[in-house]
Order: sequence, then structure tokens, then C-alpha cells
Amino acid sequence: MSDKKSKADSKRPEKTVRNGAIGASIWREIGAEGAEYFAITFARSWRSKNSGNQGYSQKFFPRNREELHAVIDQA
Repeated sequence: MSDKKSKADSKRPEKTVRNGAIGASIWREIGAEGAEYFAITFARSWRSKNSGNQGYSQKFFPRNREELHAVIDQA
């Protein structure tokens, strides 16, 4: 059994935290010289009332401020 992650696992975040429509994903990264570090990405989920389409965006509105701060604190 190996401690190394498979290629598929390496593309998954270590952890994801959510608050309402806002999520933060924490990624384990390895730098050019082999140093390990964590990076955080943020996303907002959305759904169109007209078409029903849904997705994720990296753009936020002032109304997302409280949820965004909450996921930053959790991450």
C-alpha cells in the first residue's frame, strides 16, 4: 500500500467548507522545489431563475460578504 495519492485524488481538494452559496476548497500543493503548502479557492454557487441552469462563479456580490467571511474563518 502506498502513501502517495493517485492522479485522480491529487485533483481533489483536501477539504471543502460551505456556508450558504459560498464554498472554500483547500488544496495541497507542491512547489517547484518540493515544498508542500496549502492554497484556498473560493466559489459561489448560482441558479438561473429563468432557465434553471446552475453553476459556480468566482465573482461575489456585496450580499455575499457575510457568507464569504464565514468560509474564510472556517478554512
